[in-house]
Amino acid sequence: MKKILLISLMIISVIFVSGCVQQEMGKYEIDYYNNTLTFNSNLQEAKYIPVYPDNATLKDTLLGYSVAGVQFVYYKNDTEAPYYAKSLVSFASKYTKMNKIMWNYNMNGKITSVILNNTNQYPNATVEDPAIMLYGPAFTNETKIVVDGHVVKVYAKDLSLRQGKYAQYTDFDLAMDKIILVLAD
Repeated sequence: MKKILLISLMIISVIFVSGCVQQEMGKYEIDYYNNTLTFNSNLQEAKYIPVYPDNATLKDTLLGYSVAGVQFVYYKNDTEAPYYAKSLVSFASKYTKMNKIMWNYNMNGKITSVILNNTNQYPNATVEDPAIMLYGPAFTNETKIVVDGHVVKVYAKDLSLRQGKYAQYTDFDLAMDKIILVLAD
């Protein structure tokens, strides 16, 4: 019941955030083994987001042979939840497609959301079920990706929506797109 409520709230949040800017959205695409992955954020901007310790560690953590699912983890924060949800939906669709192409493995139903109530909590991540943990502007002054064991920490400095050709994306979207770029490489 909780998962159904959470998924419903995510979908509503994505619709809300998407409706905030009524501009024609640009599209950016990459080829992944003769399959098109489509993005709404500017990938030229995303490619400059740093990954620590390195891209290979990130790729091994999220696209390794043993990965059976992924947890999408964040701290309870009502003001940032719509941005988390939008990033989750966008990432999950590309990530699921990539796993189907790479391993012929269906990730549907294996990408879950976990809401932590306080900053002392940490996800229970494993090699088979790594976590992507989102940290908003209250936790950082830099947009970056840090791999710590089986947890990929995604830090977003700014949640304001970008304007222009590539409208309706935030630093979370850029960082999540950077992850997809690394995995696709």
